[in-house]
Amino acid sequence: LGLDPDSAIVSIVAVLREEKNHEMFLAVAAELVRSNRRMTFLIVGDGPRKDHLHRRVEQLGLSDHIQFLGMRHDIPRILAASTVSILTSPREGSANILIESMAAGVPIVTTDFAGVDDMIQDGREGFVVPFNDVPAMTRRVGELLDQPVLREEMGRHGKSTARSNFSMARMTNDLLAIYRKQLLARGVPCSEN
Repeated sequence: LGLDPDSAIVSIVAVLREEKNHEMFLAVAAELVRSNRRMTFLIVGDGPRKDHLHRRVEQLGLSDHIQFLGMRHDIPRILAASTVSILTSPREGSANILIESMAAGVPIVTTDFAGVDDMIQDGREGFVVPFNDVPAMTRRVGELLDQPVLREEMGRHGKSTARSNFSMARMTNDLLAIYRKQLLARGVPCSEN
């Protein structure tokens, strides 16, 4: 990826659409850059807001700190290079990037959307902050950047959560249990296999 190995890497992986709220990510980046940390911010994804976001980066004077990586097929590699993973959406279905970040052992700072608490526990795998609360997200990302032991601990918890709650075997078993329950409720005999 050509990243500075001594730089903290903060990433967002999301299609470049208005509802993903990249403006919050850029506002957090602007605040963190003022703290004089050595940082690089990665925006991974493509979409209709690409040109707007490039212009916004220039307006905020962040061109030296933000890299647009576009659509990528090596997300695990990007997450492996990331220090913190951010999600800034007001709503999500099932945010795959949270599961992928946890599986990679990367702590998360995400907005508080409906269902996020089914995926991560605030203070365990990462932090959950109110939507559009730039100071809260900046503070939480800063904590993770400044506390390597906390990052490592949250990364370990995230890996464990991803493995136990979101593995293919677990999700398959959960789905089969739902089907079995529905079949039995309709009087259709079914086996446990």
